[in-house]
Amino acid sequence: MGFQIIYDALVTLRCWQPAFLGGVTTVPLTVADATAPETDFLTRYNLTPRELNDYLNYDIRQFLDIRPTERGEATLKRYGWRWLPGTQGGSLVASTALPPPADSRLQLAVSIRDFRFREKTDFDGPDANPAPADPDQETEQIRGLVFFLTDQAVAGGGDFSIPAAGVGLDETRFLPSYSRSFSLDKDSDGNEPIEVRDPMRADLLLKTLDFSQTEPDQPSYFLELPQLPTGLYRLSGTRITDHYCLIGLAGTPGVLGFIELGVPAASPIDLHFKEKQP
Repeated sequence: MGFQIIYDALVTLRCWQPAFLGGVTTVPLTVADATAPETDFLTRYNLTPRELNDYLNYDIRQFLDIRPTERGEATLKRYGWRWLPGTQGGSLVASTALPPPADSRLQLAVSIRDFRFREKTDFDGPDANPAPADPDQETEQIRGLVFFLTDQAVAGGGDFSIPAAGVGLDETRFLPSYSRSFSLDKDSDGNEPIEVRDPMRADLLLKTLDFSQTEPDQPSYFLELPQLPTGLYRLSGTRITDHYCLIGLAGTPGVLGFIELGVPAASPIDLHFKEKQP
Protein backbone atom coordinates (compact mmCIF):
# COMPACT_ATOMS: atom_id res chain seq x y z
CA MET A 1 0.00 0.00 0.00
CA GLY A 2 1.33 3.42 -0.95
CA PHE A 3 1.31 6.43 1.31
CA GLN A 4 1.24 10.16 0.76
CA ILE A 5 3.29 12.81 2.55
CA ILE A 6 1.44 16.09 2.92
CA TYR A 7 3.44 19.30 3.23
CA ASP A 8 2.30 22.50 4.89
CA ALA A 9 3.74 25.96 4.33
CA LEU A 10 5.37 27.05 7.59
CA VAL A 11 6.52 30.43 6.24
CA THR A 12 5.59 32.30 3.07
CA LEU A 13 7.67 35.34 2.10
CA ARG A 14 6.30 37.70 -0.56
CA CYS A 15 8.54 40.44 -1.94
CA TRP A 16 6.92 43.35 -3.78
CA GLN A 17 8.63 45.94 -5.97
CA PRO A 18 6.04 48.30 -7.54
CA ALA A 19 8.34 49.08 -10.48
CA PHE A 20 7.78 45.57 -11.81
CA LEU A 21 4.06 45.26 -11.06
CA GLY A 22 2.81 47.26 -14.05
CA GLY A 23 -0.68 48.63 -13.44
CA VAL A 24 -1.19 46.81 -10.13
CA THR A 25 -1.15 49.49 -7.43
CA THR A 26 -1.99 47.53 -4.27
CA VAL A 27 -0.41 44.28 -3.15
CA PRO A 28 -1.13 41.81 -1.79
CA LEU A 29 -4.49 41.68 -3.51
CA THR A 30 -7.54 42.19 -1.32
CA VAL A 31 -10.96 40.69 -1.94
CA ALA A 32 -13.40 43.25 -3.33
CA ASP A 33 -16.33 40.85 -3.92
CA ALA A 34 -16.35 37.79 -1.65
CA THR A 35 -19.38 36.38 -3.50
CA ALA A 36 -17.44 36.00 -6.74
CA PRO A 37 -15.91 32.56 -7.44
CA GLU A 38 -12.27 32.19 -6.48
CA THR A 39 -11.47 31.54 -10.13
CA ASP A 40 -13.00 34.88 -11.20
CA PHE A 41 -10.01 37.08 -10.40
CA LEU A 42 -11.33 40.12 -12.26
CA THR A 43 -14.50 40.39 -10.20
CA ARG A 44 -13.23 39.00 -6.92
CA TYR A 45 -10.26 41.39 -6.77
CA ASN A 46 -11.69 44.22 -8.88
CA LEU A 47 -8.96 44.02 -11.51
CA THR A 48 -8.89 45.03 -15.14
CA PRO A 49 -7.66 42.41 -17.63
CA ARG A 50 -4.41 44.33 -17.97
CA GLU A 51 -3.89 44.49 -14.20
CA LEU A 52 -4.55 40.74 -13.92
CA ASN A 53 -2.02 40.09 -16.65
CA ASP A 54 0.57 42.28 -14.89
CA TYR A 55 -0.07 40.50 -11.59
CA LEU A 56 0.22 37.01 -13.07
CA ASN A 57 3.42 37.94 -14.92
CA TYR A 58 5.11 39.37 -11.83
CA ASP A 59 8.17 37.26 -11.00
CA ILE A 60 10.64 38.58 -8.43
CA ARG A 61 12.99 35.68 -9.31
CA GLN A 62 14.02 37.63 -12.40
CA PHE A 63 15.61 40.25 -10.16
CA LEU A 64 16.42 38.65 -6.80
CA ASP A 65 17.81 35.31 -5.68
CA ILE A 66 16.32 34.42 -2.28
CA ARG A 67 17.70 31.29 -0.71
CA PRO A 68 18.76 29.91 2.69
CA THR A 69 22.20 30.83 4.00
CA GLU A 70 24.59 28.10 5.10
CA ARG A 71 22.98 28.27 8.54
CA GLY A 72 19.55 28.19 6.92
CA GLU A 73 20.49 25.10 4.89
CA ALA A 74 21.61 23.40 8.10
CA THR A 75 18.19 24.19 9.60
CA LEU A 76 16.43 22.63 6.59
CA LYS A 77 18.54 19.50 6.84
CA ARG A 78 18.06 19.18 10.60
CA TYR A 79 14.27 19.27 10.43
CA GLY A 80 13.60 17.87 6.96
CA TRP A 81 12.18 21.17 5.68
CA ARG A 82 12.32 22.48 2.11
CA TRP A 83 12.64 26.01 0.74
CA LEU A 84 10.63 26.49 -2.47
CA PRO A 85 11.33 29.67 -4.47
CA GLY A 86 8.25 31.23 -6.07
CA THR A 87 7.24 34.09 -8.31
CA GLN A 88 6.55 36.34 -5.31
CA GLY A 89 9.37 35.13 -3.06
CA GLY A 90 9.27 31.65 -1.61
CA SER A 91 7.86 29.28 0.98
CA LEU A 92 9.26 27.05 3.69
CA VAL A 93 7.37 23.74 3.66
CA ALA A 94 7.42 20.72 5.94
CA SER A 95 5.54 17.50 6.56
CA THR A 96 2.42 18.01 8.67
CA ALA A 97 3.58 15.06 10.79
CA LEU A 98 6.55 17.04 12.13
CA PRO A 99 5.64 20.28 13.96
CA PRO A 100 8.45 22.85 14.08
CA PRO A 101 10.41 23.10 17.35
CA ALA A 102 9.80 26.14 19.54
CA ASP A 103 11.79 29.29 18.71
CA SER A 104 12.82 27.98 15.28
CA ARG A 105 14.15 30.52 12.76
CA LEU A 106 15.06 30.46 9.08
CA GLN A 107 17.91 32.60 7.75
CA LEU A 108 17.76 33.73 4.12
CA ALA A 109 20.17 35.59 1.86
CA VAL A 110 18.90 38.06 -0.76
CA SER A 111 21.17 38.57 -3.77
CA ILE A 112 20.71 40.66 -6.90
CA ARG A 113 20.23 38.82 -10.19
CA ASP A 114 19.38 41.81 -12.35
CA PHE A 115 20.93 45.21 -11.63
CA ARG A 116 17.69 46.89 -12.73
CA PHE A 117 16.37 46.01 -9.28
CA ARG A 118 18.94 48.27 -7.64
CA GLU A 119 18.34 51.01 -10.20
CA LYS A 120 14.58 50.94 -9.56
CA THR A 121 14.62 50.63 -5.75
CA ASP A 122 14.73 53.54 -3.30
CA PHE A 123 17.07 52.70 -0.41
CA ASP A 124 16.91 56.23 0.98
CA GLY A 125 13.96 55.28 3.18
CA PRO A 126 11.26 57.60 4.56
CA ASP A 127 12.27 61.23 4.56
CA ALA A 128 10.75 64.41 5.93
CA ASN A 129 11.46 65.94 2.52
CA PRO A 130 9.15 64.20 0.00
CA ALA A 131 11.46 65.05 -2.92
CA PRO A 132 12.94 62.16 -4.95
CA ALA A 133 15.75 60.20 -3.32
CA ASP A 134 19.23 61.67 -3.65
CA PRO A 135 21.25 58.94 -5.43
CA ASP A 136 24.58 60.25 -4.14
CA GLN A 137 23.39 60.43 -0.54
CA GLU A 138 21.76 57.02 -0.80
CA THR A 139 24.90 55.39 -2.19
CA GLU A 140 27.09 56.89 0.51
CA GLN A 141 24.73 55.83 3.32
CA ILE A 142 24.71 52.15 2.41
CA ARG A 143 28.09 51.74 0.71
CA GLY A 144 29.72 48.48 1.85
CA LEU A 145 26.72 47.56 4.01
CA VAL A 146 23.95 44.96 3.72
CA PHE A 147 20.41 45.06 5.04
CA PHE A 148 19.04 42.88 7.82
CA LEU A 149 15.33 42.28 8.38
CA THR A 150 13.41 40.09 10.79
CA ASP A 151 9.90 39.52 12.11
CA GLN A 152 11.37 38.72 15.52
CA ALA A 153 12.06 41.02 18.47
CA VAL A 154 15.49 42.67 18.55
CA ALA A 155 16.88 43.95 21.85
CA GLY A 156 18.80 47.19 22.23
CA GLY A 157 16.49 49.56 20.40
CA GLY A 158 17.29 48.57 16.80
CA ASP A 159 14.44 48.48 14.28
CA PHE A 160 14.91 45.72 11.72
CA SER A 161 11.22 45.07 11.10
CA ILE A 162 9.87 44.17 7.67
CA PRO A 163 9.03 47.49 5.93
CA ALA A 164 5.40 48.14 5.02
CA ALA A 165 4.09 49.38 1.67
CA GLY A 166 5.29 52.88 0.78
CA VAL A 167 7.96 52.92 3.50
CA GLY A 168 10.83 50.98 2.01
CA LEU A 169 14.27 50.25 3.41
CA ASP A 170 16.32 53.05 4.92
CA GLU A 171 19.95 53.23 6.01
CA THR A 172 19.15 52.18 9.60
CA ARG A 173 18.47 48.65 8.38
CA PHE A 174 21.85 48.43 6.62
CA LEU A 175 24.73 47.05 8.70
CA PRO A 176 28.41 46.16 8.45
CA SER A 177 28.97 42.50 7.62
CA TYR A 178 32.10 40.87 9.05
CA SER A 179 33.79 37.54 8.58
CA ARG A 180 34.63 35.57 11.72
CA SER A 181 38.02 37.30 11.91
CA PHE A 182 38.10 41.08 11.50
CA SER A 183 39.58 44.35 12.71
CA LEU A 184 37.55 46.93 14.60
CA ASP A 185 38.72 50.54 14.90
CA LYS A 186 39.02 52.07 18.35
CA ASP A 187 37.56 55.44 19.30
CA SER A 188 40.46 56.09 21.69
CA ASP A 189 43.53 54.42 23.19
CA GLY A 190 42.93 51.58 25.63
CA ASN A 191 42.63 47.82 25.87
CA GLU A 192 39.31 47.28 27.63
CA PRO A 193 37.27 44.17 26.74
CA ILE A 194 34.58 43.91 24.05
CA GLU A 195 31.24 42.22 24.70
CA VAL A 196 29.46 40.17 22.03
CA ARG A 197 25.70 39.96 22.57
CA ASP A 198 22.82 38.24 20.78
CA PRO A 199 20.05 40.86 20.39
CA MET A 200 17.63 38.22 19.12
CA ARG A 201 17.88 36.41 22.45
CA ALA A 202 17.15 39.34 24.75
CA ASP A 203 20.69 40.74 24.35
CA LEU A 204 22.22 37.60 25.84
CA LEU A 205 25.94 38.03 26.59
CA LEU A 206 27.76 35.41 24.55
CA LYS A 207 31.40 36.37 24.90
CA THR A 208 33.67 38.86 26.62
CA LEU A 209 36.83 39.29 24.58
CA ASP A 210 39.92 40.11 26.66
CA PHE A 211 42.47 42.51 25.16
CA SER A 212 44.41 43.25 28.35
CA GLN A 213 47.60 41.84 26.82
CA THR A 214 47.49 44.12 23.77
CA GLU A 215 49.13 47.52 23.49
CA PRO A 216 46.69 50.32 24.49
CA ASP A 217 47.83 52.58 21.66
CA GLN A 218 47.08 50.12 18.86
CA PRO A 219 44.51 51.77 16.53
CA SER A 220 42.22 48.76 16.33
CA TYR A 221 41.16 45.50 17.91
CA PHE A 222 41.44 42.19 16.08
CA LEU A 223 38.47 39.90 16.79
CA GLU A 224 38.38 36.16 16.16
CA LEU A 225 35.02 34.42 16.57
CA PRO A 226 35.40 31.07 14.76
CA GLN A 227 32.58 29.25 16.57
CA LEU A 228 29.97 31.96 16.40
CA PRO A 229 26.91 31.01 14.29
CA THR A 230 26.15 33.37 11.41
CA GLY A 231 23.68 36.09 12.26
CA LEU A 232 22.96 39.43 13.92
CA TYR A 233 25.05 40.50 16.92
CA ARG A 234 25.71 43.60 19.00
CA LEU A 235 29.26 44.65 19.86
CA SER A 236 29.92 46.98 22.79
CA GLY A 237 32.93 48.24 24.70
CA THR A 238 34.55 51.29 26.24
CA ARG A 239 36.83 51.98 23.26
CA ILE A 240 34.47 51.25 20.35
CA THR A 241 31.17 52.60 19.10
CA ASP A 242 28.44 50.18 20.17
CA HIS A 243 26.76 48.80 17.08
CA TYR A 244 24.79 45.98 15.50
CA CYS A 245 26.55 43.91 12.87
CA LEU A 246 26.33 40.69 10.91
CA ILE A 247 29.02 38.10 11.61
CA GLY A 248 29.97 35.14 9.45
CA LEU A 249 28.01 36.33 6.42
CA ALA A 250 30.68 38.40 4.65
CA GLY A 251 31.80 37.45 1.16
CA THR A 252 28.48 36.29 -0.31
CA PRO A 253 28.70 37.40 -4.00
CA GLY A 254 26.13 40.03 -5.01
CA VAL A 255 24.40 39.90 -1.64
CA LEU A 256 22.01 42.75 -0.88
CA GLY A 257 20.87 41.62 2.54
CA PHE A 258 19.67 38.93 4.91
CA ILE A 259 16.29 38.03 6.38
CA GLU A 260 15.67 35.96 9.51
CA LEU A 261 12.12 34.71 10.04
CA GLY A 262 10.43 32.91 12.89
CA VAL A 263 8.99 29.47 12.16
CA PRO A 264 6.09 29.04 11.82
CA ALA A 265 4.60 32.35 10.68
CA ALA A 266 0.88 32.83 11.29
CA SER A 267 0.33 34.55 7.92
CA PRO A 268 2.32 35.42 4.79
CA ILE A 269 5.10 37.94 5.36
CA ASP A 270 5.06 40.84 2.89
CA LEU A 271 8.30 42.68 2.24
CA HIS A 272 7.63 45.92 0.35
CA PHE A 273 10.47 47.60 -1.52
CA LYS A 274 9.95 51.22 -2.52
CA GLU A 275 10.14 52.34 -6.14
CA LYS A 276 12.70 55.05 -6.83
CA GLN A 277 11.06 58.15 -8.27
CA PRO A 278 12.61 59.82 -11.34
